[in-house]
Amino acid sequence: MGFITGRNDLLIPKFNANFALTQFPANLVQSAFFGACFLVSLVYFLVSAAKGDPINQIGYKNGLVLGLAAGAADHFVRARRSAQSFAGFASASR
Repeated sequence: MGFITGRNDLLIPKFNANFALTQFPANLVQSAFFGACFLVSLVYFLVSAAKGDPINQIGYKNGLVLGLAAGAADHFVRARRSAQSFAGFASASR
């Protein structure tokens, strides 16, 4: 999580410059990130308390493969939508 947290620190000055934000709205990036980390951890804790540890049930390697497959599927869906919206934008601007 350290690399991603470091990226947030790099994004804040970019948001300030590109979107003409003051320091408070730009720092909401950090709040959103750590708020999401807290919520995911809370959900994991509640699932673990109710049904047992999911990583022990699925297995570490299978969980890693499942997470990578879900991320890849999400990437392809979003890339396809992005390409379609860009194609529509490019044809409409002619």
